[in-house]
Amino acid sequence: MTLAEPHKPGGTALTHPLTIFVAVALTVVSYVFGQTKGLAGFGLGIAAISVSMFGTYMAVKFVGRIMESGTPPWSGAAVPVAAMVIKLPVLLGAMSWALRLGPPAPAWFLAGLGLVYSVTVWWAVSRR
Repeated sequence: MTLAEPHKPGGTALTHPLTIFVAVALTVVSYVFGQTKGLAGFGLGIAAISVSMFGTYMAVKFVGRIMESGTPPWSGAAVPVAAMVIKLPVLLGAMSWALRLGPPAPAWFLAGLGLVYSVTVWWAVSRR
């Protein structure tokens, strides 16, 4: 399996061995160089941006269903709307928490953000 292989049903960038290796390696490195604060910041970054990405994903899926059917499916509107509304406070709260932990937590928080964004872009490109 190479990075350039096209998307195959049943396999995603999230389950690619390189993604798993990088995530585990960065987790170990965040603890080795940042101790508990680095590990906490890294975990906060991954969790916060994952919630944010999920909120955006749910909102886009919801709008896609509206565009397909022509009318909003109000029965399934609660989760996408709640996910979209809660994503910014979760991200800001996690960032504030990382800042209160002190160095090196904010730097590792950004590393967690970067990891999730990179995997998301890789996933999107591999689906084309």
